[in-house]
Amino acid sequence: MLGQKAGRTEIFRRIATPVLEGKTLAIFSGHDTQLGALGGILNAHWNPEGGIVPDDMPPGSALVFDLVRAPDGEYGVRLRFASMTLNQFRTEKPIEGGIKVNPVAYTGCSGDGCVMPLAQFESLGLTLEAQGFVHDQWDAFPSKLEKDPGSSTALKDPSWTEPQCRGP
Repeated sequence: MLGQKAGRTEIFRRIATPVLEGKTLAIFSGHDTQLGALGGILNAHWNPEGGIVPDDMPPGSALVFDLVRAPDGEYGVRLRFASMTLNQFRTEKPIEGGIKVNPVAYTGCSGDGCVMPLAQFESLGLTLEAQGFVHDQWDAFPSKLEKDPGSSTALKDPSWTEPQCRGP
């Protein structure tokens, strides 16, 4: 999706992605296990501080993939980790100053705000695919997933979470 947003669609045309024209933000949501798996295959490391253990994924945390454009017009990818501190978890008050965002070191990028050239990031993705870490047949569109029960299941809430209407 980062390549598509930067106009580099030739590499990932085989992967179905939403149209991003006119969009500035795309959010993928998952559990700490997905963050851990993604961090693991990228050999990613972060130190959120504030009482959070390095490389931990507390509730509500996020890996943020920023597509940044250099003054010369070339695109790059910066990876950051966002999380509340322990003190922020302990209170039910608005977070003054926002959630802390930390640089992430990962394969090919040392951290400290490192921006990896987009072509290098795409190469990393293709390498991870060749190693079996990327399943490029998964379709992000649930209506298509429902037609093929053998594929990944559609992303929807289980039926027991739906409200039950009862008579008087």
